[in-house]
Amino acid sequence: MSIDKKLVFKLRKIFLDDQKERSHQWRYWKRLTVLLNKKEMTKSYHDREIKKMRKELLLLDKKNTNFIRLITKKNEISIAKLLGKRGIRYFWLLTQHADHDPRFQKKVLQIFKNTEKGIIDLKYIALLTDRILVHEGKKQEYGTQFQTDKNGNPKPFPIRDPIHLDQRRKKMKMESFSQYKKKIGAFYR
Repeated sequence: MSIDKKLVFKLRKIFLDDQKERSHQWRYWKRLTVLLNKKEMTKSYHDREIKKMRKELLLLDKKNTNFIRLITKKNEISIAKLLGKRGIRYFWLLTQHADHDPRFQKKVLQIFKNTEKGIIDLKYIALLTDRILVHEGKKQEYGTQFQTDKNGNPKPFPIRDPIHLDQRRKKMKMESFSQYKKKIGAFYR
């Protein structure tokens, strides 16, 4: 089976639209947070705007998930060969954003774990694992998922066995947690 270039192109477009919307919402969220902290906006207005943004994002995520779910149904066993490394990156990120469908996320995680070694980037498995664990209310394994405090500063969701965190991250071909945390901090600024 060869890479389906048309499908990868379509996934790329969906991926870019997804990132554009998230980037737009991220900038707006940061602006809202600043205005709220300066008391230039009421908490109720802030909360309404945040709720509206979440609803818009959920609609986008559901639409994207429906598309990637179809790919999975037709090609579960050979998905990596069908999409190639670039296509898998798009597919993985859209799966990350399918928080409304944790069963689907778990299914994709299992497909990734069962895929021939070297085809799926191990960090995708780590990131998706943590995403699922956090949404189940469990401690994450790799320290990839962050939340914000009331001032918009990042802090990681709870991590299982933090002493051995960097060992687990190294096995997944990831940088140290301190390096990752610096990148996350720079992103939130």
